[in-house]
Amino acid sequence: LYDVLDTGELVLLSAVIFGLVHFGGMPHGLIGMLMAAFLGWFLAKSVVETEGIFWAWLIHFLQDVVIYIGLMLSNISSVKSIKNS
Repeated sequence: LYDVLDTGELVLLSAVIFGLVHFGGMPHGLIGMLMAAFLGWFLAKSVVETEGIFWAWLIHFLQDVVIYIGLMLSNISSVKSIKNS
C-alpha cells in the first residue's frame, strides 16, 4: 500500500485493523480494542521508521509471552481453587 497511501494513513489504517481484529482479545471489548489499536499504530510506525519488522515482531512476541503466562497462571489458580472446594 506504499504506492496508494502515504505513511501516516498507512500507520493509521494498521492501527484500526489491528484494533478491530483484537476486539475479542485480552482484555476483551472496547478497552482491549483501543489498547490493541494503539499497539498497532506503534508497531506499524516502527516498521515504517526502521524499514523492517524486527522490532515490531519482538515487541508483539514479548507481549504475547506475558499474556500467555498470565493466562496459564490464572488457569492454575482456578484449578487449585476447584480442587480445594
